[in-house]
Amino acid sequence: MSTYAISDLHGQYDIFEKLLDVIDFSENDFLYVLGDAIDRGPDGIKILQKINQLFTVAIS
Repeated sequence: MSTYAISDLHGQYDIFEKLLDVIDFSENDFLYVLGDAIDRGPDGIKILQKINQLFTVAIS
């Protein structure tokens, strides 16, 4: 089990996917998305959908 924190994705879904692959993220890990996940970039909705798919707890 590992804990990760990320911020400033700015709607860059491809980068988010690569990050999850690089860290070999699993269902036993924790990921804190600290902010600026969906603004500016082209794929903010895809990032939100992926976060929703991966996690059962979200705090907004």
